[in-house]
Amino acid sequence: MLRLEFDVSPLFEGDPLHGLDLGHITVVSDDIRVSSADKCPAMMVFASIPDLLDGLQELLTTDLKEFRFFGIESSFFILFKKSSDGRIQVITRDRLITTLSPHVLAASVFRSVSDFLTSHPLERIDPGSDAASDDAHDSLAEFESFLREHCS
Repeated sequence: MLRLEFDVSPLFEGDPLHGLDLGHITVVSDDIRVSSADKCPAMMVFASIPDLLDGLQELLTTDLKEFRFFGIESSFFILFKKSSDGRIQVITRDRLITTLSPHVLAASVFRSVSDFLTSHPLERIDPGSDAASDDAHDSLAEFESFLREHCS
């Protein structure tokens, strides 16, 4: 199983979250944990989510062999690479984290993003900040439709 853990904090303690506030992603599988916080600058988490979901959807529906997700404003990346048996390898920092079927990968990423966005609802985000958090929620809804259509 794969889990992505997202962490984001307001720029100044006590301020409401903004869609462009910075944070980190931790990739977790079994006893392996690799975090962007270890050696990379923080990323724009909300703004990165649409790139993650759109790129993963493209990987799962086309002949694309791999998708390299980079966190916006960070050098941290996760490589999703199709193996010869059709499963997807999840690699970061030159370390194989796990290999999953496309359906399990899609469901795992959906659940991780959904859990994060549920714990950071739009009403807790400063409404005047920008469209990044709205885009993250919209991308999740589109990815959920993709899951229902292609992975049921």
